[in-house]
Amino acid sequence: MKLLILCFFMLLNSSLFSHTLYKKSIFDHETTIQKIKKIMTDNSLEILISIDHGKSAKLNKLYMPPSVVMIFGNAQLNTSLMQENPAWSIHLPFEVAVYNDSKGTTWIAMPDIKKYEKELKASPEQKNKLSFIKTLLNKILSLN
Repeated sequence: MKLLILCFFMLLNSSLFSHTLYKKSIFDHETTIQKIKKIMTDNSLEILISIDHGKSAKLNKLYMPPSVVMIFGNAQLNTSLMQENPAWSIHLPFEVAVYNDSKGTTWIAMPDIKKYEKELKASPEQKNKLSFIKTLLNKILSLN
């Protein structure tokens, strides 16, 4: 029985249930951030908050490789999603993280919108609205 419970918890933590996509960047940390910011501004998205975890660690005399989370949104899109289904509020606004691992490799992490759509049983209208964000996130994942 203990083995069965252990397997269940391992399955829950597997990528099968992950709502995050990861991609190695071909650029350094700062270039990756600048390219993502340009994609967002070119597509009328506002970066609401940028959290620099590495800088915060340094201010507290700790070390952490570069790690920035950009929280972005489009009030019209986000509000319309939440009006139809308030449960969207737990996933909005969307975020993109750019971080370096211990080897200095820069990574991009972002939400897997398709899994949110499935989890929240998105209507065809919501899926249509989200196609804009999915296209944008695909541009970010394919930075070159």
